[in-house]
Amino acid sequence: GAIPVVIKPKKCQDPCADQVQFAFESLDATVPELLAPPSGMAKQQPKLPKITLEKFPAEGTYSSLLVTMVASDKTELACTVQPVDRMGDLTQLDVLTPAALVEGGYSVRISVTDSGGLKTVSIESFVVYDGLAAKVVSYGPAMVPTVASAGGRLLQLQSRVSATMANFPQGLALSAVVATQGAEDVTVVEVRDLVKCSADAIDCERTLVTLLSPALASPGDKTLFVSAPGLPAPLTFGIRYELACDLQALCAARRRLVDYRSLLDAPTIACDPAYCIKATDISAPAILRVSPSEGLVLGGTLVTLQVAGLPAFTAADVKVVAGEG
Repeated sequence: GAIPVVIKPKKCQDPCADQVQFAFESLDATVPELLAPPSGMAKQQPKLPKITLEKFPAEGTYSSLLVTMVASDKTELACTVQPVDRMGDLTQLDVLTPAALVEGGYSVRISVTDSGGLKTVSIESFVVYDGLAAKVVSYGPAMVPTVASAGGRLLQLQSRVSATMANFPQGLALSAVVATQGAEDVTVVEVRDLVKCSADAIDCERTLVTLLSPALASPGDKTLFVSAPGLPAPLTFGIRYELACDLQALCAARRRLVDYRSLLDAPTIACDPAYCIKATDISAPAILRVSPSEGLVLGGTLVTLQVAGLPAFTAADVKVVAGEG
């Protein structure tokens, strides 16, 4: 248990104003220790994930073994433990899921009694969830840059954010998945089924949904909502907008220019010199194709030009002058 330790000058009388105190945890070297304890499970699973222990009493040397799941409201659920498996110095417990198990947070308490008395070890923050419900398993990046300014141009940075969903409706067309951020629609660029399972499989199917984060000028936390046919409610996850790096200053210090194209293709918060290019690396614009190449003198002909190396990313960046303007 915890042992209070006090350090003070030898001649300081109690109560000593100059003393410091801390608690030293004295551990019983014979108490079993958990090895990579599981963090949770689907409530539909017939067993808890295997529990691996070190320093577990040898077979025949303990009189009782109890595994109890303690809910946040202190409700205790006794579990049935099957015969233990021995693997050298390690012991694995196979524990059946209690019938009354519901979703929520638990502490899994393992108690064993041997000649040295009762010894207890616990798995804290063990989460029980619905293994058939749709949910967001992981996503990233969690932080994306705000719009950036470089060379007098405002770059509307939109980052690709990918979320892996469990039990998401599968086989959907891209247009069937709708994403929003507040009242703003969010562009969905990919929906891909990663893992497909049988209808009765628990917590098995995985789908990847990739979005383009809206371009925002101010930093802050935002919530993305993803809806699809078959979902009872939208799935949500949060991203944080951070101020983009001042690449204009970074590149100017290196006597280089900001690589606008790379920044728009792969927005970043970091001040990465890889987004700086030499002026000599920028090719001169060249017209590759004009169609049609002739039109009525009265005007009104729609002309399409294919241009290479033109440093323009939106229509606002382009000015067209015909004849003498």
